[in-house]
Amino acid sequence: MIALLLAALLAQAPSTSTPNPPSPASSPSPSAEPAGLSPSQLARIQSALQQQKLDGWLFYDFRGSDPIAYRVLRLDPRGIRSRRWYCLVPARGQPQKLVHAIEPHALDGVPGPSATYASWRVRDRELGRILRGTRRIAMEYSPRNEIPTVSRVDAGTLELVRGPRNGPGSGLQRRAGGADRERPLE
Repeated sequence: MIALLLAALLAQAPSTSTPNPPSPASSPSPSAEPAGLSPSQLARIQSALQQQKLDGWLFYDFRGSDPIAYRVLRLDPRGIRSRRWYCLVPARGQPQKLVHAIEPHALDGVPGPSATYASWRVRDRELGRILRGTRRIAMEYSPRNEIPTVSRVDAGTLELVRGPRNGPGSGLQRRAGGADRERPLE
């Protein structure tokens, strides 16, 4: 189901990757699409999320590990990305961004408020705040890695977002006072 959602969204999103990076002396083409998530693309994503009865789509990237996120959010994949970033596109409302203090402009092309972190404790707290109230979110995850081109989120990030599956734990949702994610992410 989510694979169909991804496929539909990706078919609508133009590619931002270029086969050969431009030389430093060249300038972007005047007809090139503007970088960043447009209001119309945001509306299409949110409509698809609502149709699938999802609370949002959590994008995550570390060192360019998720080309899907760059394509859907229309971010420029060029440049150095040495820190994690997160972006929740909710089914309704403005996207919520979490970026590292060293790279605070990583998600400037996405509308919505941005929080920064410099330690894992602050990251966990802010990610929990962003996810508060969500129960069903999409991520680039494929159960049993059945669709490897979609499965971009590492197991540690899934554990961080899901929280412990058994017993009282310290998962983000429990610490943030939100609902527990006992079911797998979609």
